[in-house]
Amino acid sequence: MRRLLWILLLIPIGMFTVSAQEETPVPTVDITYELTPDSLFQIEWLRIESRLNPFGETQLIVRGELSNPSETAYDNLELYAYGYTQADDEESVAEGFGYPVTICGFVPFDYALPPLGKQYFDIPLEIYEDAPISHLIIQAVGNESDVVMESAPLPPAITQISDDEVVSVEFPRNEPARYAVGCDKLPLTAWDWFGYNAETGGFEPIVHPGVGQITEQARANMRLRDDAEYNHSFISIAPNSRRLIFQTGVNHFYTAQADGSNRRYVHQDLSRFSLQGIIWTAENEGFLAYYFGAYGEQVRYFTARSSSEWISRSVYGGTVSYTVPGPNAQGTEVIITTDELGPLGYYVKHTYLSANYLLFEAEPPGNNYPAPVWIQGRGDERAYIARPIDGVSTLQCYNFRTETLTTLTTLPLNLTENDRAWMWVSPDTSILMLSQNGIAGGLWQVDLTALPDCE
Repeated sequence: MRRLLWILLLIPIGMFTVSAQEETPVPTVDITYELTPDSLFQIEWLRIESRLNPFGETQLIVRGELSNPSETAYDNLELYAYGYTQADDEESVAEGFGYPVTICGFVPFDYALPPLGKQYFDIPLEIYEDAPISHLIIQAVGNESDVVMESAPLPPAITQISDDEVVSVEFPRNEPARYAVGCDKLPLTAWDWFGYNAETGGFEPIVHPGVGQITEQARANMRLRDDAEYNHSFISIAPNSRRLIFQTGVNHFYTAQADGSNRRYVHQDLSRFSLQGIIWTAENEGFLAYYFGAYGEQVRYFTARSSSEWISRSVYGGTVSYTVPGPNAQGTEVIITTDELGPLGYYVKHTYLSANYLLFEAEPPGNNYPAPVWIQGRGDERAYIARPIDGVSTLQCYNFRTETLTTLTTLPLNLTENDRAWMWVSPDTSILMLSQNGIAGGLWQVDLTALPDCE
């Protein structure tokens, strides 16, 4: 998928570096590859990754990015890979069949590669001989599609920054804004980060500070014993103290010092729940951890501080929500959607006490929609809420002082059940950043000053 507003230096076609999904660099070998003459597409880059299959066995996967150089859309894409020990060998030592995927590896249904479009792909390899692979022959074909692929124009207040799968945005103190492309299930050190460059007015590749902080020693201090457990950890860094929060391989939740030492227990008995994300609150380094299994399931959550102090009840004691909760600045209250407290709609619920009140009645979206962003301070209290209205993703603002809900603009979200979306607001509350992953992934900047007032 293309990234917008900056220039990337591409690896020359024909060479790439093998890299497994690991934090520590390992010795690599150069791999050459070529496309068969009947291939319809080009390969922007590829690498071989070592992953665990559903049976717990290690399998080699060719991961890359396919591009369509033509003005024609194609569907029913098929990719074949043949691996050789040497480029001039006649017999292959591995082969595999592949398909388009999202960055997390989900296979989209009824997918068509648009004209001049790009998309990730996976080709699982079946190994015939225990020999190194140094050359690949790839066949990439498909059928011409008559699907008309037109993007709706963006509303005037919205600008697209990237059309890749953006999963995080940060507004660090005394540093430019940055965002990450990657699979939201993997640690932040596995993501590709991009920082704002004031001179060019665009975003350029950077190294996230967390890469230098979360060292092998820090992982050992946290007792994340191997890559599988680390990749499962959802590790996150507190914005001010740099303390770490994470889950273990059996979903016990901990905090630790910036170097991973002095683990402090926060929550256990979570093995039956799947952590899906962490939201930091605006004050006191509070955070909300939220859990659900799949699309359509209700969301459980708890709030605590990076120092390991509890704020809320446990995930067993809180009122579940149809959508991801949006915490207030202190983590003491959340905006949820439920019908357990009265009519179906959006509620404010105290995270420890039973106190609650209805904001407005509405049919909630699924748990793949962004959590509400709750703004408090300087005599201002409002919440930005994304939800579908008549089937169209829409941004609304709720003013707590006037108890008024204002519709602001439509949003360019196009979510499937496997996709997720997120929202963040800049510290000066002038900009809202919206992102989603999946086939229609991207990052958009919403100029809140150009929208109707949140009255």
